[in-house]
Amino acid sequence: MPIEFTVANFEERRLAGRKWVFGPFLPKDSEYHTEALEIGYVNLHEVESTDRLHFHSKTEEYYVVLAGHLTIQVADRFVEVPEGSILLVRPGYPHIITAIHPGTRLVLIKAPPWPGDKVVVQE
Repeated sequence: MPIEFTVANFEERRLAGRKWVFGPFLPKDSEYHTEALEIGYVNLHEVESTDRLHFHSKTEEYYVVLAGHLTIQVADRFVEVPEGSILLVRPGYPHIITAIHPGTRLVLIKAPPWPGDKVVVQE
């Protein structure tokens, strides 16, 4: 019988060592498996370093700031994203988190999920 719905507690998943909550990379028989998108939850103060400057050729990336705020470089602009905001980075635009402010928690959404879609611009 197909799974009709799934309730995921971000904090419980994070405490269990899971950054990504839903996605195609999870086992197909898991209630957290979906081919439609990827959803992650991050407390940025727990991350040792930010990602490298990169872009996605097909995937849109959404940063939903639940608490705190962050600064992201998108192409040649630096964007402040305060608590309660969502930033959409469209395919083809290089981006990187440049400043992590204390207490920042966010939900990351990638849609559609394309394996191997991340292109690193700067090592």
